[in-house]
Amino acid sequence: MGGGMQLAKKPGKISLIDVYRAVEDPEIFALHRGKPDQKCLVGKNIQRVLSPRFDKAQQALEDELATVTLEDIVNDINRFKPASLDAVREPGL
Repeated sequence: MGGGMQLAKKPGKISLIDVYRAVEDPEIFALHRGKPDQKCLVGKNIQRVLSPRFDKAQQALEDELATVTLEDIVNDINRFKPASLDAVREPGL
């Protein structure tokens, strides 16, 4: 009835930023896949205008994910379960 995964560390020692970095693409916001048209005012300047803003948003996301552990998620899920059901078991324990 269970999955085949086991955690290498206790859930309280694994932050969501650890999970995010392990499974996600490092860049959330993608700019042009190809080189923008340098004759176009927008195309010529869009990357330098958007990049600092995207970097700031990326950092805010990573800072927030670093404050939450898998143990926090398990505890939050358990708060929503009816008392008649068993508590969610911590993964890998």
